[in-house]
Amino acid sequence: FGNFYGYLEFSQTADAGGKFQSPVLPSSGSVTASAAGQPSGSATLSLGQTSIVITLPPKLTVTGRLVDATNQSLAGHSVCLYGPNSSCAQTQTDGTFSIDLSAGSYSLRITGYLKEYDGTGYSYYSIYQNGNVSVTDNLPLGDIKLETRRLRALVIDPDGQRVSNANLSSSVNVSFGNFYGYLEYSQTTALDGRVQTVVLPSTGSVSISPSATSGLTPFVINGVTITGDHNLAVSVQF
Repeated sequence: FGNFYGYLEFSQTADAGGKFQSPVLPSSGSVTASAAGQPSGSATLSLGQTSIVITLPPKLTVTGRLVDATNQSLAGHSVCLYGPNSSCAQTQTDGTFSIDLSAGSYSLRITGYLKEYDGTGYSYYSIYQNGNVSVTDNLPLGDIKLETRRLRALVIDPDGQRVSNANLSSSVNVSFGNFYGYLEYSQTTALDGRVQTVVLPSTGSVSISPSATSGLTPFVINGVTITGDHNLAVSVQF
């Protein structure tokens, strides 16, 4: 307006009749409205316009259950649908989730810990589904299965002695079924030189880092491909 330019942002709660008003400056742009348990809606405000009607789209619900390779429920993982009304939900103790949104085409992303950090290590993943999810009505996705695998390793020194407190870590590309993404994990060997963690089908390198006081040299194994449960035997050198 006049000899000025810039930006304006406002936030206002509608009354019981769904109406709101707020002082603004001459402006144009998109105005978004949202309500608890309801998909958000938006409308375009033109320069000079002083009233606007925002219609919230009908609420649709996408449901499903997240399970591992043995059909055990996975709780505390994040399931997100990105699109016209992006929304996320955490899986419950029984692995189920429910996401409210509006009709449209969405990309599906799932993230979470296959192993929570427990002082010795963790395993975290982030995956996307190939292709979009088309939501035109309430949509039950059924069971979504993560093809979890067990990775076990034994670390020994040149004398055949088992090495404790060595860190096994990796950040790898994940691919299974209709999903792709990445996985990162870190796990420290126990007193018997063994380590075990949960992973997904993947390809990449694995780093073994003995403790600094051991005098042993860090080692990298390239091209480790995991399709099923996998065992590694690693001999590190001085």
